[in-house]
Amino acid sequence: MANILPPPPALPSGSVQYIHSSEKVQYVQSRGKRGKEHKNSLQQQIEEMRRQKKRDGKNEGRIDFNNLSKQIDPSNYRNSLFHNTCTSILAKGYHQSFTELFELVQKQREDHRIAGPGAILLSPLIDDKPDKLDYLQVCLMSAEDASRRGDLEAVYLSQRDLALHFDQTGDHWLSDHFHNRCLETGRLIKGDGRRKEGEAHFHVGLAYENRGDLDKAVEHMEIFYELTSANNWHTENGENLYRIACEHLRRIYTTIAEKSEDTSLLIEYLQKAHTMSKKAKDTYQEGLASYRLGCAHEKNKDFDTALQCHKSFLERSRYHSDEVGVGNAYEALARCHENKGDLESAVQCLELYVNVAEKSGATESLAKSCRAAGTIFNTLGDYRKTLEYFSKCYTFCQQLNDKGAIQSAQVQYGIAQAHYKMIEFTSAVKDQTERGLMKLVDWKGKKNITEESETTDDDEKNNDKEEEKDESVQDSDRPSEKEDIEETEDVVEQVEDDNTGIKKEETVS
Repeated sequence: MANILPPPPALPSGSVQYIHSSEKVQYVQSRGKRGKEHKNSLQQQIEEMRRQKKRDGKNEGRIDFNNLSKQIDPSNYRNSLFHNTCTSILAKGYHQSFTELFELVQKQREDHRIAGPGAILLSPLIDDKPDKLDYLQVCLMSAEDASRRGDLEAVYLSQRDLALHFDQTGDHWLSDHFHNRCLETGRLIKGDGRRKEGEAHFHVGLAYENRGDLDKAVEHMEIFYELTSANNWHTENGENLYRIACEHLRRIYTTIAEKSEDTSLLIEYLQKAHTMSKKAKDTYQEGLASYRLGCAHEKNKDFDTALQCHKSFLERSRYHSDEVGVGNAYEALARCHENKGDLESAVQCLELYVNVAEKSGATESLAKSCRAAGTIFNTLGDYRKTLEYFSKCYTFCQQLNDKGAIQSAQVQYGIAQAHYKMIEFTSAVKDQTERGLMKLVDWKGKKNITEESETTDDDEKNNDKEEEKDESVQDSDRPSEKEDIEETEDVVEQVEDDNTGIKKEETVS
């Protein structure tokens, strides 16, 4: 049976506009007492360093010519900011910090060199950014101090503070680098049930998702999910890390499904997303996942399974009082019933869809539901209801002020009117009695009168045009007034000459 209703819409997007990890770490960021103390200590060191630089700058303005060589260091003005920072780190004895900072800057410069003109799209170089260099210097030296003490957790905290700081400043190249460094350190930490490693996998997964590498993102997020499923971990805000892992996996699975052109792969990942939403105990997202999965089964012609998915979506939408979701569920159910050949059930679902749209007052939903109902009633031959729903659809489209929708509704409304008027004509043709015959004659007579009046009006207009044309032709052939006068004078002179000649002849005779 041919499709009556329009095909299912494109799968609704499951991934919100991506927010980088700096705005998601609040779910897994569990500083604890030590983490907060470590963060405050770093902030104090950075502020003290900046205050010292300001004091040095002010002192340089007070020149003591007796001790000029001791007061001013010419190298501070001769060398670059990055060079002075590296020198300062080495002078304090932090060789590992110097090595990591130097290699980091060299790698960034190499990336810019390879990118060529496209380097403008990359993160800006850090070697001339004093704020970034200050933060890097303090945190790297703090991590090196902790490493010398054998305190891997403090190393991890310093690296994580760097990653989160550059997340907040929007420098994702640096944040991704330090998230990976956190993962390396987190794997070495013992005694915390691999929690630090799990948090690092979470952030690295987000970093890969941000770059569009969804396969790598899934790999790291699934490790985070496995670690949280075996432990009852919570953030300091009371958020359960297992539920958070499920939510992120659901979003990534849905994104992968949206980009897949293989129907079997599409259904596989949407099924995984649906499972994760159930494990997260998020009934609203579970309903949306059911709807996406149902649309995928419709695409695969598995309408029985699609019906079950859409019914689940309907239940979840009712539970959350989501009238738009309820309407979409009824429309999807009508589509499935129609494809199965159960037009009666399809009509019932569409009527419920219209009722829900009327209660919500959403004009767009009203126009959409009335168009769908009118289409299926037209196919069923119920032209009275067809006219009713297409009339409503036309009215709602006018309210939307959508030119394309208005034109489409005009055509459908006109066809519905023609079909509705055909009912009376067909019944008169079938009625083989004098009454039916008189109806046809009367209708035909009215039609002929209308046609004749239109023809008469056209003929009169044509005749008027022809008369005007003839008059214009006659006027063009008629001599002008001046020509008439001259011709009359010539005739008078001719007559006078003739009379004069006659008189002369009489006199001579």
